[in-house]
Amino acid sequence: MAEELGFEVIVDDLNRGTNIQDAAKIVNTCDVIMGVHGAGLTNIIFLPMNSVVIQIVPLGKLDQLFSTEFGVPATDMSLNYLQYEIVEEESTLTELYSRDDPIFTDPMSVHKRGWLELDRIYLQQQNVKLDVVRFRPVLEKAIDFLRA
Repeated sequence: MAEELGFEVIVDDLNRGTNIQDAAKIVNTCDVIMGVHGAGLTNIIFLPMNSVVIQIVPLGKLDQLFSTEFGVPATDMSLNYLQYEIVEEESTLTELYSRDDPIFTDPMSVHKRGWLELDRIYLQQQNVKLDVVRFRPVLEKAIDFLRA
């Protein structure tokens, strides 16, 4: 879908084996970087000014926390920030828990159990299955930022 909208897609899992110079060269050629919340998004430090950062936020009422972690720094670096919050259908947690479980119905009750429990459920057990139709407007907004 991204290619269909005119993006050249580079899929690169910048992992521990990638040296920092190579990572910087790759990211510095990008107009947009996107990823599920995590350490990989720290590579935004290598983006050129006015690029776009798209952070995909997993379930768990984590939007404000994660916006602070990447949205504020991105804006401070003259980057355009977009945040996409997934819905239950885009989470693998639906394969592990019933829809009436508090992790869906009352995420703040999980927060109250402490960071270790929140991390275990929402960050370690959860994977994202992006709904590309629902996500498309985010990519269109990224294009708008780049054309401005």
